[in-house]
Amino acid sequence: MINENKVSKYLLYAIGEIILVVIGILIALSINNWNEERKYRNLEIVTLIEIQKGLKQAKKENERSENANLETIKSYEILLDHIEKKLPYNESLNFHFSDLLSWQEPDFNYSGFELFKNRGSDLISNDSIRIKLLYIYEEKIQYLVNDHNKTEWNYNNTVMTPFFTNNFEIDIQNRMAIPNDHLELMSSQQFKNKLTYLIGIRRYGVKQSQELSLLIKNLISDILTETDKLRNEK
Repeated sequence: MINENKVSKYLLYAIGEIILVVIGILIALSINNWNEERKYRNLEIVTLIEIQKGLKQAKKENERSENANLETIKSYEILLDHIEKKLPYNESLNFHFSDLLSWQEPDFNYSGFELFKNRGSDLISNDSIRIKLLYIYEEKIQYLVNDHNKTEWNYNNTVMTPFFTNNFEIDIQNRMAIPNDHLELMSSQQFKNKLTYLIGIRRYGVKQSQELSLLIKNLISDILTETDKLRNEK
């Protein structure tokens, strides 16, 4: 009985030791998992901040080109109004004529978006942010720099450049274009049609830019809210 009692105590002691070891291992694993999760969240926060910086730069560049293109639309509208009202020639028109070959393409910085792709889209836990980010860069921005820009570029090269060089004396230094024959030009239905088309495609491009700026503004706000939430969860 004495021996059996000793064996029972030993077994209880051994089982207790095993339980303590298992608990210790579980605690260590839990701490390790918590640390890994914390590192992962920190990386997510840093990535979101970089994405936000990239979006702010994209918004700034988009608005720069948008404002420049709005100015060209004003020039075209002044010329079109001049034609429709049959107003007399004045030298101030030469500045507006010089805008016939002008448009601004935004030069976007993709560093924040490339970081997002390189680190893996799953790093961003908020599905809404991921979807909006992909839509902005892979749909809206790509449309502006590829599809719309190609439309502008093709029309400029095939239509406006030949027309411009045949009908104007160009003064690059003073940013002026002086018509060879103002009366003939301003009575030309062909010129009026070209102006009308330019206004149409430029307005559409500006509309796309304005939509993009609003999307970027909203996503920047979403990211700010998300980073604050992630910091509070750490």
